[in-house]
Amino acid sequence: MAFPCKMSYIFIERQLVMDKRIFSFILLSLFLLFSCTPERSGTSLRVGLYDTPPKVYRNRSGAPRGIFVDTVNYMAEQEGWNVEYVYGDWNELLKMLAAGELDLMPDVAWSEARSKAMKFSKLPLLSSWLLAYTAETQEILTQSDLNGLKIAVLKGSYQESFLKELREKEGYRIGIVSMDSYPETVDAVVKSEADACVVGRFFEYSNDSRTLTPSPLILAISPLYFAAPLKGDPRIIATVDKYLSRLMSEDHDTYNRILSENLQRFHDYYRRKILIISFSLTLLIAFLALGAIAFLRRQIEIKAQELFRQKEAMDHIHRMNLLGQLSSEIAHDFNNILCGISGYMELIDQINENEEIRGMIAEVLEAESRGEKIIGRILSFGRNSETEKEPARLSALIREVTGLLRAGFPSSINIITGYPDNEPDLMLDTDGVHECLMNLCTNALQAMGREKGELELILEEKHVPFKKEGIIGPIRPGAYLVLKIRDTGSGIPPEILSRIFEPYFSTKKQGEGTGLGLAVVFNVMKQHGGNIEIRSVPGVGTTFFLYFPRAI
Repeated sequence: MAFPCKMSYIFIERQLVMDKRIFSFILLSLFLLFSCTPERSGTSLRVGLYDTPPKVYRNRSGAPRGIFVDTVNYMAEQEGWNVEYVYGDWNELLKMLAAGELDLMPDVAWSEARSKAMKFSKLPLLSSWLLAYTAETQEILTQSDLNGLKIAVLKGSYQESFLKELREKEGYRIGIVSMDSYPETVDAVVKSEADACVVGRFFEYSNDSRTLTPSPLILAISPLYFAAPLKGDPRIIATVDKYLSRLMSEDHDTYNRILSENLQRFHDYYRRKILIISFSLTLLIAFLALGAIAFLRRQIEIKAQELFRQKEAMDHIHRMNLLGQLSSEIAHDFNNILCGISGYMELIDQINENEEIRGMIAEVLEAESRGEKIIGRILSFGRNSETEKEPARLSALIREVTGLLRAGFPSSINIITGYPDNEPDLMLDTDGVHECLMNLCTNALQAMGREKGELELILEEKHVPFKKEGIIGPIRPGAYLVLKIRDTGSGIPPEILSRIFEPYFSTKKQGEGTGLGLAVVFNVMKQHGGNIEIRSVPGVGTTFFLYFPRAI
């Protein structure tokens, strides 16, 4: 019975040895497994995020960026953290951190009050200092210049506690205007609600300094830390300290890369912005220059056209004066000849008893009378002296002329007249104006022929606001009585429109006209200080506008 017992003992001993080896192997495996796994692998971290570039901010697409963000991402990559960035207001984020709703808050300056609600990393990632931004009318060169000022700061910030300390310990009379964001502090200064705003040195990267001027005075140095909840996982802030120590002492390349990438990004942004603004201003100046050149060129063209029209008008007036002088000389000579003829004819008529010869003498005297009328027209055209004028109304002359015209015009021609109320008297050469109206209306009748037509004589009071060109030089601004004479005749061809007022120019057949009708109109209107406009469309009709100044 001793042998089986011995065998059982050996079997149990061997089994125990085997169990020890298996247990040792399991322990070794577990040790290797945990030693190779990163600390807190798969840990989720909620990190605060707000806008204070280039430290912490969101880019245009809303992605987290900045020196602190890149540092957190570097640590998360090493540790296997899953980072969730929580965007919000600075003070709200600090409250969330103190309540344990956030695991980590970047860019926090240490203060005694904050140290009672949160833990800080042993090493700061950055160091900043406080600066004052003012309007151009305010200067802060020493710390004592803050005394008596109203200063805007970010609510709950290190700047606010710094100013409160100056007020309490140094006795400064500082009015503190606490705002919820940096842009609001700038608005307070711009709107003169505060004399200055106190911000950190990285404020210049926010692109919100606007018209404010930074003070050269450094008010205080403020190291910037990572902060964690006071009752949060202590391993998180310890891990942060580990990597901050590594970045500062060993991994300089990574630390410098994080700094340079973020700072350079904003330097490039400003450089691009300056280039864009410069390019835009250059384009604007170029467009303005081109616009100015085009405008000046157009003004030169308009002025050249105006001078050309004035030259044509002056040339026309000069030609008219020369022709008038020549016509007057010829008319006087011709009148002397006619006077001699009529005198001799009257003497012959007195001694003649032959009836047949009397008839011939009567025809000669009638021809002489027509010649006198023609000479009268020529003298009227050629005279430069002032004609006798008397107070009269244009409407009375128009009624007189249209009365004569209705007797001689065919019934197919409809004559329309119109007059203004309370028409003023003008100083007029009534004979000259009467002849002027008769010439224009007779020409209208000849243009319309015997067919159905319409002759319109409308007198209106008009005010000319701007200078414009007329047949007799410029029509100057002022009050006028304007007579519109419109017909529905054949119209005047454009190629001869500029010549119709020249003396002796006529499109009628030889013997049907002297070519002095419109020249007389020109001369009469010139003597009255008036002017003429004409519009004609071949096949539609012609309209004359006679401008009589109210002052005449």
